[in-house]
Amino acid sequence: MPSILLYLSAVLLVASAALGYLNHTHLKEKTAELRKTTSDLNRTVGELGTTKKELKSTGEQLTASKAKVSELEGSLAAAKSEAERLNGQIADFQSQIAARQTEIDQLKSQLAGAGSGGRPGVPGDAEKRLAELQAQVAELSQVKASLDDKLAAAESRVKSLVAAEQRRQAGLMAKGLSGEILAVNQAWNFVVLSLGDRQGVTANAEMIVMRRGAMVGRVKITSVEPSQSIADIVPSSLSPGLAVQPGDRVIYPGS
Repeated sequence: MPSILLYLSAVLLVASAALGYLNHTHLKEKTAELRKTTSDLNRTVGELGTTKKELKSTGEQLTASKAKVSELEGSLAAAKSEAERLNGQIADFQSQIAARQTEIDQLKSQLAGAGSGGRPGVPGDAEKRLAELQAQVAELSQVKASLDDKLAAAESRVKSLVAAEQRRQAGLMAKGLSGEILAVNQAWNFVVLSLGDRQGVTANAEMIVMRRGAMVGRVKITSVEPSQSIADIVPSSLSPGLAVQPGDRVIYPGS
């Protein structure tokens, strides 16, 4: 009987040890899974924070682009208004000059008639009035010349703004315009360029990415700021085994 109890005790001891080992192994596996899950969660939280920052930045860029468009439209309207105002002033001065020139011609006719036996006293009065009118015409002509210069500048400004608006709407840029890739976001597939509105960059234009004289791929402008712009990488354009990197050159080949 003692032998049987001893045997059973040994069996229970072995079973307990085996069960303890299995539980320990299972606990280690669960602990490892928990650590991995925690690591994945932390990485996801970090990516979410980065995404929020990038979305905020994109929203700010969009707001800046809209403000730029509004500013451009406002400047164009103001330039057109100024040109119209100057045109009106010039027309008024031209009318005044024409009226005085007509009077000058009449006085000259009077003086010619007086010299041929016209009424006494008329030549002196006519010559005085003629001198006044000629001085007025000279002054009006000088002011009109100044207005003509201002009108030319205003019309040039209008032409420049219209061209800028047309480029913005059509996505046209100067052929050969080049710059550099400042940063690359591989997760969201976009880049930051060293070119902006001041250099004539417009949204929707595509630029070629070059590295040491070889084409890497293409990017498409999505947002334009005064001195920088954001562009999406065109995945299908990437050369096999290559990826866009900071420092790569970008060039606009023309429409």
